[in-house]
Amino acid sequence: MSNNVNATKKPVFKHLKITDLAVDPQLNIRFRAGTESYGVKITRDTYDLSTLETQIIDAGQIFEPIVVSKQKDNSYKVLRGNRRTLAGQNVYNAGTTTVNVRNALDKVPCQVYSELTPAEEKEMVLDQNSKPFLRSELIKFVWSMQAEGKSFPMIAAMTYETFGRLNGKSGADKLTEMAAIPPADHEKRRSVLLSWLRGSLDMTIMAAYNLGVRVQKAMLLSEMKRDGLVNDTDEQPEFDAAKNGQARMTALRKAKELDSDWNAHTGGTNFNAKIEEFIKEDKTGTKAVVVKALSKSENESFAKASKSSLGRACFTRAAGTENAEFLRLDEKFAIIEAKEKILYDKYKDSLKPEILAVLSEVFMQDNILAWEKYLAANCK
Repeated sequence: MSNNVNATKKPVFKHLKITDLAVDPQLNIRFRAGTESYGVKITRDTYDLSTLETQIIDAGQIFEPIVVSKQKDNSYKVLRGNRRTLAGQNVYNAGTTTVNVRNALDKVPCQVYSELTPAEEKEMVLDQNSKPFLRSELIKFVWSMQAEGKSFPMIAAMTYETFGRLNGKSGADKLTEMAAIPPADHEKRRSVLLSWLRGSLDMTIMAAYNLGVRVQKAMLLSEMKRDGLVNDTDEQPEFDAAKNGQARMTALRKAKELDSDWNAHTGGTNFNAKIEEFIKEDKTGTKAVVVKALSKSENESFAKASKSSLGRACFTRAAGTENAEFLRLDEKFAIIEAKEKILYDKYKDSLKPEILAVLSEVFMQDNILAWEKYLAANCK
């Protein structure tokens, strides 16, 4: 995390003009109204600038230092304090701002880092102590790191503290567990970390990114809706990608693997069919019935319980046991079905009544005792 950055690269304290600080929308994790992210048109921002603007005007200045990265062209990129920066710039540019406040914003306290790598800048962005990140904001950030080619272990190491804060008691417990592992025990820390985030990060959020634009948009909108950023009048997620997220992403990945024609923009035959299944499931509230293949022991149990020789042969064969009777019995019952079809499709209305009565007993009588009684009554 950013503590690692601090250990090797120390910031220099400076006073900088608020309008000389640049907020990078690609680096910043927050949502800004009027922008678009992964196909989602952002209608509400998550900066809460109006409250900060009032605080700056009332205080007459910005007290807490803004953390910035000095760039090669001598510009300053904001890493921590994007909200304070934007609010301060709005106040500075407002026509009603007093001279004293404007003068104070000409000399904003900043911690200036130099020669940070892009990865170090991202670590600094995640280390937030003011307004906590939302889950949808974290998803956006994770995907930006995937776009840069970062692996699951690298992203997990950079984001686990934020995941912990977002997941209540279970997350807090995991953070406590991680804190108890000595920093020098790299293997154990890695093992616990990757085991913890395998499902929620690797198999859900990162998996969604790899499933194309349709799933990306659905996932981001689904989480934004949970975060209260999507109103009823806003565009809704095509399907709830966060509902049973890991299972749904796994199902879509398997469907994608079946599609030779899959691409990130149009999907594929099996892939799109699976999405339609999720859409229907979300609308009706009922899950599509998935028929599970029987295990060997289940087939053997059904074989023992079957009343017919054909049933026993079928289940025995399905259990993996060779059954010489299977084909013979299949042929026998196929002939019986064919004879019954010929009788009722072609000759039922033209046969002599006494012949039809006999054949009806043969083919239609389901009661074994009644069948035996009929035979006994017609013996010599």
